[in-house]
This record gives sequence, structure tokens and C-alpha cells, in this order.
Amino acid sequence: MIQTYLSGKDWTFPFCPQAPDWQLDWDALVATFSWLLPMRETQQEPLYHAEGDVLTHTRMVVEAMIALPSWRSLPETERSLLFTSALLHDVGKPACTRRDPDGRISSRGHARKGELMVRHILCDGKEIEPVPLHQREYIARLVRYHGLPLQFLNSSNPQRHVLEASQSVRLSHLALLSEADVRGRICADQGELLERIELFSLFCQEQECYDSPVSLPPHIAALSTSRKSRATPRMSHTMTRALR
Repeated sequence: MIQTYLSGKDWTFPFCPQAPDWQLDWDALVATFSWLLPMRETQQEPLYHAEGDVLTHTRMVVEAMIALPSWRSLPETERSLLFTSALLHDVGKPACTRRDPDGRISSRGHARKGELMVRHILCDGKEIEPVPLHQREYIARLVRYHGLPLQFLNSSNPQRHVLEASQSVRLSHLALLSEADVRGRICADQGELLERIELFSLFCQEQECYDSPVSLPPHIAALSTSRKSRATPRMSHTMTRALR
């Protein structure tokens, strides 16, 4: 399934920077895509995102990604998939951002909301040529799971969560997206967050699902079947920082 997402037509995102200069035309992106504009008006919790609004964060994430040697060394189609995912990873925040009773800003549920929005944005043909189904779905899944590397250990069953995610995205790609997400923010615990991503990568390699999916063990497959009816595991205060 994952190989299908990464193969097929040689799709590339039209604004994805290319070698040798890897130049980002941010002004062209903002002028082209109307869904970026609400991000400018959406503030984030300063404790976790001292850089300010979601659009500023998104630009920093994209810039961080295209500077990573691990991104530049990928095949062109994979670079486009990850670049587009970085651009869209917080597209659900404007719809989900609220100020909590304690005065803090939160955006709970923005990854799942973003997954749905990505499918519409990349297939309606209004501002970009419709993206092929397999690539569109891969980007949507990366957006959905982009917080997993920072929260997986808070789950009562981290093995289940990473094995399930590995069925639809390459977890090495997910780790790279999460690294860009962390490098593209200003926060006091950035080093700790990067350590979590490294631990996620090691854990996935130990489970032998880092670069390709593995068959789900029967007990995990059974849990996966009923997952939609189960509540999302509660996250600790520290882990919640990654999703703010």
C-alpha cells in the first residue's frame, strides 16, 4: 500500500524547491493558496510556540524541512510529498483553535481536521491541479499522524500505535516531518522534543516498521478494528505541548 503511494505517476508539487539552490518562493505560495491566509490570524500558545501565529510557524517548518540533508537526499516525488505535508500539517488549526478557561490557547483535534481538509484542498482543482489519489491520501495521512512521534510513548500501547500508522505512512517520513515541525518553532524544550523523535525512530526500527509496514499481530489487529469507537488516549501536560 505505501509503495503505491510513493510510486505511480511521478507527481511533484509545483512550488517544491529544487536543487541546486533549494530556493523557497514563500510569497508565491501565500498568493496562490487561500487556505494559508486564516493561519495568519490564528495565534498559538506562546509557551509552546513563541514564534506567534500559525502562518509564521508553517513558514518556519517548511524552511526547516528544506534545509534538512535527510529531506534533500530523498527522491523527487518523496520530497514533494513531505514538502506539501509540511505546508499543510497545521491547516486544521484555524478551525480548531480555542482559548481554554485557564487562558491558554489550544487546538485539539487539528490533525484529524487537517486530514479531512487536505483531501478537499488537493482534489477540488480550485488552486492546484488535482493531486493523484494515492499521493493525496499519503499527504493526508502524514498530516493526521504528524504528532505521533512526540506523543507515542504516552499511549498505553505504543507498539499498536506505531504499527497501525506504519500501514499507511512510512514512519521515517513521519519522523522527518515531525523534526521539521519541532525545528520550526520557538520553545524552551525544543531539545527534549527532538530527543523524543530520535526515540520514536529507534522504537520503530526495533519494531521493524520504520521504512516499511509489518503485518499486524492478531491482538493488535483486533484492537485496530474497534479503534474508531475508542477514545483517543489522554496525553500528559508535557506531551500535549507537541500538539499545541
